[in-house]
Amino acid sequence: MAEKNLNPIPIPLQQRWREFRIAYLPVLTFAVLVAVIAWMWVRYVQPATIVGEAETVRANIISILPGTLEELKVDRLQAVTNGQELAVLRVMDEDQIQAEVAAAEADVRLMQTRIKLDQTRNLDSFSQLQSEYLLEQFNLELARINLQQAEAELERAKELLDKQILARGSLGNQVGYDVALRDRDALRAEVAAREKTVAELKQGTERLRAAGAAELTSADITVEQAINAHRTHLEALQKPVVLRSPINGFVSAIYRLSGEKVAAGEPILVISAEKSERIVAWVRQPIATRPQVGDRVEVRRLRLGYSAFEATVVAVGKQLEPINSTAFAFNQSTQILEYGLPLTVELSAAGDLIPGEALRLRLLR
Repeated sequence: MAEKNLNPIPIPLQQRWREFRIAYLPVLTFAVLVAVIAWMWVRYVQPATIVGEAETVRANIISILPGTLEELKVDRLQAVTNGQELAVLRVMDEDQIQAEVAAAEADVRLMQTRIKLDQTRNLDSFSQLQSEYLLEQFNLELARINLQQAEAELERAKELLDKQILARGSLGNQVGYDVALRDRDALRAEVAAREKTVAELKQGTERLRAAGAAELTSADITVEQAINAHRTHLEALQKPVVLRSPINGFVSAIYRLSGEKVAAGEPILVISAEKSERIVAWVRQPIATRPQVGDRVEVRRLRLGYSAFEATVVAVGKQLEPINSTAFAFNQSTQILEYGLPLTVELSAAGDLIPGEALRLRLLR
């Protein structure tokens, strides 16, 4: 009797693969899908705790004076450089300039009229003071003459009194001497008072004369300065105002066209920077971790095909601020105003970030 072969019959590889696909492959596929979904949920689906956008730098081109936009030298989305001429603004028309000239002349004439009236008043005051000075000086001379007569009369009265005393050997009539002495003292006091008054009037006259001369000179200078100021002002108004770009960038908006009237402080153009060097971000509520200056963050773009990169926090706000709706990218339809803690992130290299591009950030600690 032949020996039986008890070795197991080999299972073909195809049969083994079929059994693996039926028994184990669905379980492994499900597990891999769960892991991938969990990873995508963590990185892409769940709400980002820090949202941000590439900082947009805009410069409004305005005029501080009203006028007419005479020429617009750039077009929308045109690249411009710092200092490049953008527009020419004529501040005033010919009719306005003529009106300004007439108003300036009227102001100068009015100023001259007022100066002449002041000069007339000063001249009257000087004439009156001069008359008082001359009259007082005349009265002083009369008082001096009367004083000389009184002193002579006093000498005669004294001599007469001495003769009477010698002739009679006793005191003579002293009434005449006392009267002469009284008159002499009174006139001496009057002369002293009038000398003081004349000196004061003389000083006042000299001061008024000097002030009048200085006022005439000052008035001429003032009128000349006013005329020059008006002339300079009108010359400046006649020149067109050239508006230049303050930064390198491109024309992102045009609000006024050539020939339009422009009010003072009204924006005419907007110049935006072509690159962004910083990221403006907000930590959404609830704030689990508060960033600090110097922290490293991972910046992730919402466009596919771009890898994340790291950046540094350079400033952190002290209070909650409204989050820009542009930072939410695909969720801009919501009308709910959300607040977050603002922070500024500095890029080591500007790269190809588009100013205003929505970004997602993750704190690396």
